[in-house]
Amino acid sequence: MVKNLVAYQEVDAKLREIEVFLSNSEERKKSVVARRFLETVDESVSKLDKRAEELGIMFKNLNDNSQKLKEEQQEFMGAIEEVETPEEAVYLKKKLDELLSKMNSLEKETANLKKEMEDISNEYLALRKKTKAAQTQYTENFAKFKELRDSKQPEVDALKKELEELGKKVDSVLFEKYQQKRKDKSFPIVYKVVGETCPACSMSLSMIDLNNLGKGDVIECETCRKLLYKE
Repeated sequence: MVKNLVAYQEVDAKLREIEVFLSNSEERKKSVVARRFLETVDESVSKLDKRAEELGIMFKNLNDNSQKLKEEQQEFMGAIEEVETPEEAVYLKKKLDELLSKMNSLEKETANLKKEMEDISNEYLALRKKTKAAQTQYTENFAKFKELRDSKQPEVDALKKELEELGKKVDSVLFEKYQQKRKDKSFPIVYKVVGETCPACSMSLSMIDLNNLGKGDVIECETCRKLLYKE
């Protein structure tokens, strides 16, 4: 019973080796990186659009406030020319200084806002450039990966066919457990026990497990859940 399972895993290991090779290929890695970037482009553009809209509203409000302050400045200048008493002149001068301070502050806010708007514009340009580069990277590397994958397909098909025949000889309960662990990308799955510890995780096995192994049973390690057998 266990010999068939071990034989199955030996062939499956060859298939696993191809899967890992393809998964770790530079062509696949580069295409995945490019694809993930492209998947986030719409969200990035949306955020930039929203911020640009907010900045546009803020800029309009600053311009409106600036125009009002300029109008107030003209009124103060006219009032100063018609002042009649020193006290009135001092009062108007104080008010004018406050107005000029507000205008200076407003100018700084406007300058900062313009700088942020320029930064947003530059981000748009940079994003467009990155998007174009990512599209090229994805197209080129996915084509290379597909070519690499296709070159391995005959070998993969042959191994799958061999596994299909071997799988028919494996105990159905063990086979189901094996396939479930295979889906979890846990490999190797089957280990031969030598001594009294699990060869996968090095934890001591219970007397019950050792006794079952001695009978020729295949067990699951209580710690790492690997399938264990003993010759």
